[in-house]
Amino acid sequence: MVATRKRARPAGSCSLDESTLASLNTSRAPLELTGGHAQPARMVQYFREAKLTDVTIIVDGKSYAAHRNVLAAASDYLDKLFAGPKWADQEQPVKLSQVPGAHTFANILEYIYTGSCMTNESDLISMLEAAHYLQIEPLLRSLQELVARRVDASNCLEAWKVADTYTLEKLSATAMQMALRSFEQVSTSAGFSGMPLPFVRQLVSDDKLIAQEEQRVFEAAERWGGGCCVRQPTQ
Repeated sequence: MVATRKRARPAGSCSLDESTLASLNTSRAPLELTGGHAQPARMVQYFREAKLTDVTIIVDGKSYAAHRNVLAAASDYLDKLFAGPKWADQEQPVKLSQVPGAHTFANILEYIYTGSCMTNESDLISMLEAAHYLQIEPLLRSLQELVARRVDASNCLEAWKVADTYTLEKLSATAMQMALRSFEQVSTSAGFSGMPLPFVRQLVSDDKLIAQEEQRVFEAAERWGGGCCVRQPTQ
């Protein structure tokens, strides 16, 4: 049921959201995203020189020349898009309004062509959002690993929301484990009352939850929404 030992203390802190995506870090530390499939050196050169390109991608008002076969091989979303009748005209530009920013897409193009790219902590969530939208699985895995390593008691609720939004199972599990270990800190944080019922129910019913006493769990559930998730402890 509820453990009686003290909760673990987190080491360090960083925020993960940015409106739920708006507290991810202010750090500009460079990070490398790897694991992609690098194109041959000549194809990378063609990309850098905009040579033999056959599609124009527009993101946030900025245009990028690229090769449809390369983009389609890397992105399931673009593969389906280019295979459809709407894009039969090769001169028609593709507007990706769901990609959050030209800088983000420039990094993603670098990843698609070279198999890796540099980013920074403040761009991780934007990159994750774009990789999810474009369905670039290797990039999603790399981003999920980086974000999961930055989860602590101060940001695990936001991390769980991000994981839930983008169906990131590893990040979801990491965030939940941190919330279980740091329950008393997490349950008194400003974000706890806004968490959805499935999260709260899973949290308070997990045998791995660490709290000083069961009464603390009941009080947290009451603060969240009237104690609907756990029964009141007997005296």
